[in-house]
Parts: sequence; structure tokens; C-alpha cells
Amino acid sequence: MNGTGGRPRRNFARSNDRIRSTRCVRVVVGIVYLAALVHRPVKWEIAAPYKGWVELTYNNPQCEPLTREGRWLVVRIDKSGKGCTSEPMLEGWRRNEYLYVADDGRRTEIPIDDIRALASHQRQESDPDPCDYESYFVGTAEELNRAWSKEPGHVGFRPLNCGREYELH
Repeated sequence: MNGTGGRPRRNFARSNDRIRSTRCVRVVVGIVYLAALVHRPVKWEIAAPYKGWVELTYNNPQCEPLTREGRWLVVRIDKSGKGCTSEPMLEGWRRNEYLYVADDGRRTEIPIDDIRALASHQRQESDPDPCDYESYFVGTAEELNRAWSKEPGHVGFRPLNCGREYELH
């Protein structure tokens, strides 16, 4: 007899090892899944003191790739609110940081409440436009209300530096 009244004794150590292994596999799978969803953070460096529509054009072979600073991708926006890159449009969830950059190089964080109306356009097969673009507004709600007619995407809008002219229909 095994001292359990004729019932076989369970091996609890082996059962606990299996539970720990299963938990470990789940944690690893979770980390890999999150890593696939979360991409490099983006630092938007905007020439100070710009206010208005910011527009970044992607897929333009005439432009430079985005800069890397440690784990950050850096997007530089000029004094007219425009920027471009030869890289494809950024996808997935990312942390974004918005900074003004003064002529002397000093950086000041732009309050997140001043970043509004985020939008993007990805080219479809039928589009004559070879570029994708992303836009948002920097400024107060009142400034945004006055600027809607200048929003990228309105009739007549053409993304910066797309490499060729086209007609809107």
C-alpha cells in the first residue's frame, strides 16, 4: 500500500512543472505578440514656432530616410509645416512625442492638447498619386476651426514633393 487507502499517489512536482512551463510559454507568446504590435516611438521635431497643418509625405525617393536616435524614429518638419521621407508610411501603434525645435537647437515639448485632427492617406492601386501622407494640426481648437479650409485632403490639395503632378477629378 502506498498509504493513501489504495489510491495511486499523484506526482504534484511534475504537475507544478507543467503549469510553470505553460505559464512561461504564455508569457513569451504575449511578449512576442505585443512586440509585433508596438513599433519604434516617433519624435516629431517641428520648426518653432510653427502652428497650422503639418504634413509628412512618404515613399518619395527624392527625400532622405527618417533619422534614428537610439530607439526613436525622428521626423523633421520645416518652418512651412512640411516634411518628407523615402520610407514607407509608418504602421502600427507607436508612441509619439511632439517637439518644437528653435533655430539654436533648443527643444520644447508641444502640449498634446495642441495636436489635433490626425489623418492619413494611403495610396490605392488606382491612385495617380505615388505618395502616402500623414497630417495633423498644431494649435488651439480655435486656430483649428479657422484652418479647416486649408486641411490636407480638400479638393486641390497635393502632398508635398510627390515626384509628379496629377489632376484631381
